[in-house]
Amino acid sequence: MSKRDLDWVVRQTMNGTDAPTAMQDAFGLLKTLEKLPKGRQVLAIVTACHLICQHQGLKPQDAFAMSGRRIKDALSQGRGEHVRAIQAYIQGEIG
Repeated sequence: MSKRDLDWVVRQTMNGTDAPTAMQDAFGLLKTLEKLPKGRQVLAIVTACHLICQHQGLKPQDAFAMSGRRIKDALSQGRGEHVRAIQAYIQGEIG
């Protein structure tokens, strides 16, 4: 499969992932970082996001807009428990 085909698959997967799944995945990612000091958790996530966007040819603001829509969907389509769990983790663990 060519790089262009792989990029298309990644973008289709991003577009096709529903809000609850995206929130569960985000929480799982945070849980893997919890052993790091607070500042390093934030830097690790931001750095990974930056490098992934760069590799995929995505503008970071477009990726953040997509994630913002998933958060909004998670709050409006369901009870928002996944979003609140992530927010509670961030408040408790990162401050």
